[in-house]
Amino acid sequence: MNQMSDRLAIDLDMRTDRDGDQTVRVVGVYFAGPDGQPSGRIASGDNVTVVIRCRAEPADTVADLIALSCWAVDGTKLFHIDTALTGHTVRAGGRDREYRCRLPDLSLAPGRYVWNVAVYGVGAVRDHIYSAATLEVGSGDYYRTGRDAETPGGTFLVRHEWASKGGRYD
Repeated sequence: MNQMSDRLAIDLDMRTDRDGDQTVRVVGVYFAGPDGQPSGRIASGDNVTVVIRCRAEPADTVADLIALSCWAVDGTKLFHIDTALTGHTVRAGGRDREYRCRLPDLSLAPGRYVWNVAVYGVGAVRDHIYSAATLEVGSGDYYRTGRDAETPGGTFLVRHEWASKGGRYD
């Protein structure tokens, strides 16, 4: 845990603990809340956008797949998402690039989460940076009941519906 905290305290552009050829380098990652403003704390159920800033040298270097993975602070991988899973074609070019991934209705339970970022191009790893960012998730009205969702354990909140039929309850 101390190594992770040490890595997070260093500016991404200065970090050397990364994989890939560095031709498209991740230089910044932040989370934007429902208002579009950067925030290190998002409530469960809110829309969040992960913003990944990169610098390409040379400027025409291809980056055709962007990936994120989310980890619990105990080292458990929770999920992986990338542009290929949704069939998104990456179109950003030039030296300075920005990629955005919108997560509607954030379904993580309150807690602290660590995010890895990877950039690939033509089958090659351009950059893969571990513990690139952290997100603090606070309690929120995930179930749209007018009150904060209770989280009696677990990592994810799951939308669900109930129905009952028949019988008599006294």
